[in-house]
Amino acid sequence: MHELSRRHIDGKDVQGQSALAIGSVSLIHDFCYVKDFAKALAVDSQDDRAYDKFWICPHSIHDKTIQTIANDISVKVGGKSPVPISVLNWFLLYLLCPFMGFAWEMIEMLPFWTQDYKIDDSDFIKTFSVEATPYDAALQSLVDFYQSQQK
Repeated sequence: MHELSRRHIDGKDVQGQSALAIGSVSLIHDFCYVKDFAKALAVDSQDDRAYDKFWICPHSIHDKTIQTIANDISVKVGGKSPVPISVLNWFLLYLLCPFMGFAWEMIEMLPFWTQDYKIDDSDFIKTFSVEATPYDAALQSLVDFYQSQQK
């Protein structure tokens, strides 16, 4: 899960710390809810129409920025908006590489986080009649999960 969501739901930003993101918080991104991804895999594995084709599973989050998603999560947990977010750019990631192994993988993924990322999941939805979980329901499920882990 993106560090941004986990830290914010845990309430660390309330204690004066900002959330953490990679690349940019102001670019448009589409995201898949993990339960929708699992459902898409199950559908693909049992349907002959799925063979020999690249599929993009249904995405719950379309045309949102990381900042927007963080703000929406904050509202769901009764926090403030806008959420302060610290961004790790390529230079900071390179500095972290000797100390944090994940930083090398993040550098490889920087093009994904430094430009708009929009996908078209309509082919999967039309072919298999599988819709993505609505945005608000996916965020609420995420919030509920992390809040249950704090108990």
